[in-house]
Amino acid sequence: HKVWFNMKRKGIYSLAVIVIVALVYFMQICVPHEFNQPDRVIQWDVRSYYSYLPGIFVEHDIQFSSWDTNLRYQHYYYPVWIRDNKYLIKTSCGVAMLYFPFFICAHALAMPLGYAPNGFSAPYTFALLLSGAFYVICGLLIIRKWLLRRFSDKVTAATILIISLTTPLYWYAAVESPMPHSYSFFLFAVFIYLTELWYENPTWKYSILGGITFGLITLIRPSNALIIIVFFLYGISRWNDVPQHFRLYGKNYTKVMVMLAMVFLVW
Repeated sequence: HKVWFNMKRKGIYSLAVIVIVALVYFMQICVPHEFNQPDRVIQWDVRSYYSYLPGIFVEHDIQFSSWDTNLRYQHYYYPVWIRDNKYLIKTSCGVAMLYFPFFICAHALAMPLGYAPNGFSAPYTFALLLSGAFYVICGLLIIRKWLLRRFSDKVTAATILIISLTTPLYWYAAVESPMPHSYSFFLFAVFIYLTELWYENPTWKYSILGGITFGLITLIRPSNALIIIVFFLYGISRWNDVPQHFRLYGKNYTKVMVMLAMVFLVW
C-alpha cells in the first residue's frame, strides 16, 4: 500500500502547478473581454497567419482576387499583390494549421450562438486566444514529463512555475495568444522530447513524429529550423561522441530518410 501511495503521488506537485497556471491563463483571457474586439486580437502579424482560414472557409477565395474593390477584404486582410488581381498571404501557413481545430469549432458555433460566421466575430477571436493557451499548457505537460525523468517533482514544479509565469511565455500564452510564439513553444517541447526518445530507441514511430514536428516548426517560422541543432548535438559532450552519432545515423539510414520525407510532406 505504501508503494502504491508513493506511485500515486509521484508528479502531483508539478501537475497541480500546471492546473493553476491553466486557470491563471484562462482568467487572463476572459477578464479583459478582448475577444469582443476583433481588432485587438486579430491584428498585426496575426492577420497574415490567420488569413488562410477565413480565406478558405468564409471567403472561398484564397487569392483575394477582388481585394481592390472589396472594402471587407481591405479591412480584414493584408495580402501582398502579385499580378492580375491575385494576392498572396505573405506568411507561411503553419500557425493556421494549429489554429484550425479551434477555428472549425468557432465556425460551427458562431451562428447558433447568434454571431456572424464571418471569421472575425467573438467566437473566432475567443477560440484563437484559447488556442494559444491550450498549446502552451500542452507544452508544459511535455516539459513536465521530460523533467520528471531527471529531477524530483518539486524541482519540476518550480521550473514549470518559473517558465510559465515569470517569462514572456505568460504574455504569449494569455495576452497575445494567437502570435506564433506559443505554438512554437509547444512544438519545441515535443521535438526535444522526441529527440531524446529517438536516440534512446530510434523507431519508425519516433522518426515519423519527429519529422512531422520539425516540418510544422519550420512551417510556422522558417527561422525556427535552427532547432535542428538540438537534434544533431543531442548527447554530445566531447569530440569522441561525434563518430558515434554518425554510426547511429548510418545504422538507421532508412529511418532518417523517412524523417526527412515527413518534413517535406508537411511542407
